[in-house]
Amino acid sequence: MENKQAIVDAISTNDKYEKYELDANAPTKKNMAKNRTMVLLDRTVVNRLCCCKKKIGNTYNSVISNLLDKYENGD
Repeated sequence: MENKQAIVDAISTNDKYEKYELDANAPTKKNMAKNRTMVLLDRTVVNRLCCCKKKIGNTYNSVISNLLDKYENGD
């Protein structure tokens, strides 16, 4: 178990990745505080998402949130 945690810690502190906490259930702020899943995304993936959404000036978190909202709504 300790080895697994050490690997997770090593990956999550790597400069190549951005960490995002995403709500697995409803998109409300209450649920987001209670029920989170940690997701590691490669920075090149995040940059591509930003380019696709034409929101280069926005933070990565807002771009990811907007994308997830559209996905959950079936847009």
